[in-house]
Amino acid sequence: MKRSARIASQGARRIAGWLLFVCAVTWSTGAATAGAQTPGAAEFTAGYFCAREPVDIGVAEGTVSGTVSFVEGLPPFLGPGPMVPGQKDVGFGVHVRALPEFAGPVEITIEHPPMGPDGVTTQTWYTDISGLEAQYYGYTFDYEYEILKGHWRMTARTEAGTVYSIGFEVVDPALLPPVTCGYAIPLS
Repeated sequence: MKRSARIASQGARRIAGWLLFVCAVTWSTGAATAGAQTPGAAEFTAGYFCAREPVDIGVAEGTVSGTVSFVEGLPPFLGPGPMVPGQKDVGFGVHVRALPEFAGPVEITIEHPPMGPDGVTTQTWYTDISGLEAQYYGYTFDYEYEILKGHWRMTARTEAGTVYSIGFEVVDPALLPPVTCGYAIPLS
């Protein structure tokens, strides 16, 4: 392929990505929440963000890595989703405050394309959800093997029922505005 044809092809792909992004934002400011089910949520927003440095790491036997990272505060969303750029140090998720009857212990489940040598498609961990203030729940691409393009679904359930369930689509980063993320400490 000639160099000029290759450059034109890359330019067309970038323009198509920008147009798709503009259309998604124009159609609805709540694009990510449009397909969400939130029967147990008093407040709910979703999107993608730059990963934050964890303040603690907990055991999560139902995950591929065996751990879950805890961060402080609510990561600010860079975009509304449901499209997420598939790149290292990007995460996606929700800011949610549960209705009072849904507050307490919660099971978070992430469904995704097959991951790792065992082809894992579901990861689960347990934590608490508040009815007093919004909290963050999500997934970050800390390692290359986690970056799987395709449909991902995040669901939170308590004894009272489903708090929320939302789908995300992990796509080639070239389809969205450029994102530069990263923090200094390695996750182990």
